[in-house]
Amino acid sequence: MGLIRVDGPATEPVTLAEAKAQLRLEHNDDDALIDGLIVAAREYAEAVTRRALITQTWKLTLDAFCAKIDLPKPPFQSVASVKYLDTGGVERTLDPAAYDAVFDTTEAFVMPAYGTSWPSTRDQAGAVRIAFVAGYENANEVPQAIKQGMLIHLTQLYEDREGGGTIPPAVDVLYWPYRVVTF
Repeated sequence: MGLIRVDGPATEPVTLAEAKAQLRLEHNDDDALIDGLIVAAREYAEAVTRRALITQTWKLTLDAFCAKIDLPKPPFQSVASVKYLDTGGVERTLDPAAYDAVFDTTEAFVMPAYGTSWPSTRDQAGAVRIAFVAGYENANEVPQAIKQGMLIHLTQLYEDREGGGTIPPAVDVLYWPYRVVTF
């Protein structure tokens, strides 16, 4: 199984203006640096919470279909496509009517539509590929605790540019209630 981000977010959960207010900066000298720190803080928040924070497209690759295919990276918006290699090695795209995509803010899965079954696939690695869109649709939907954790984290990164510092414990405490736990 493999998971890769196909398209990253077009915006960030925290704006440059919010970051500069947190840092108490009025000059523009470090704007490029701060933009990078915002991305780094978001990526860390996504890794800890196991979520996509802003709209992103992901591709999940499997060796074969299984009864129920769980999708990672909530919250979920849609399934873009389900593709597979048929037994002859030809790539096919499943008609959306052939599967049910069930999702809410914390869980998502794809399974065959009622009364149908998955098609046969070629017996090879990566025979099934599911593209899906996940993440909050805009920054206003991102929980404030996650955004505050990002601001604290980027403050630490900005103030300790040598990289010797540690992530403040408050950051993980703020992220913890939003961490996706799989069983």
